[in-house]
Amino acid sequence: MQTIRLFLLVVSACLVTVHSVQAAPFVSPNGYSITPAPGWTAKRGSIQKMDVILMPQPATSASPYLYVVVAPAKPRETLEQARAQAVSFYAHMSPKIKLVNTGYETVGNVRALRFMETYSLGGRRMSLRQETVIKNGKVYAFTCFTPFGQKARYAPAFTQMLHSVRWSH
Repeated sequence: MQTIRLFLLVVSACLVTVHSVQAAPFVSPNGYSITPAPGWTAKRGSIQKMDVILMPQPATSASPYLYVVVAPAKPRETLEQARAQAVSFYAHMSPKIKLVNTGYETVGNVRALRFMETYSLGGRRMSLRQETVIKNGKVYAFTCFTPFGQKARYAPAFTQMLHSVRWSH
């Protein structure tokens, strides 16, 4: 009987620990929310049109990250046109970006244009995955960066966060 109590105590402690790791969703005034993966945090963006940046903790200069840029959509803008607008946000890197593949997915049950790319900046090679969405008159660019060669390691966290997106309008 004591063994069963000890087992239940250990399981309960593990469940409390797992539950406490799950972060609260970041709720944006721009009409969406996104939940960080376990061990990741969300910080309000402070550069250009960046709305939020999500990073694992502890963060270093070599950490992967996901950031969201929000901008007004033009009337009758297509996903492909919105993608071109999103690329302009990081035009300083554009000449060094190499397209790996493209396709369509969903983010928060809304059709998204996906681009997978690699690039070098400051001698560092990175993998980039961008999901572009048009919703309620806005362009949302969800951009995931990982150090080159670590894409598979962080893909589940990125996918989980992109699947967590909820629209408030």
